[in-house]
Amino acid sequence: MTTSLEWLAEESNEIRGRVVGALDQREKNEFSFQWGLFARPEQLPPDGDWRIWMVMAGRGFGKTRAGAEWIRMIAEQHCDARIALVSASLIEARAVMVEGESGLLAVFPPECPPSAPMAQI
Repeated sequence: MTTSLEWLAEESNEIRGRVVGALDQREKNEFSFQWGLFARPEQLPPDGDWRIWMVMAGRGFGKTRAGAEWIRMIAEQHCDARIALVSASLIEARAVMVEGESGLLAVFPPECPPSAPMAQI
């Protein structure tokens, strides 16, 4: 996900703090949805032409957030994309992948929520 703020990811915490401190509330809200600034490199999708991205990592790695952000990126770029959430159960998919603290509903900005059919899982 390319943003005009990518340069900020390379800056020190002090400089990032000053930049964020100078933002108005609307800008701060938008800033919090710039995943590329906060993700570790291994949480970002790999380059290349591929159809399946498997993240096999331990608890606390950020798999749910990485997946939700990737889905958000795909949905924003291709509004007709077909996306599957694969989970052990429908209940788990909804509780973790959709409604969880790092799930799909958490990564979409409030002014641009995911479409109703997806939210009705």
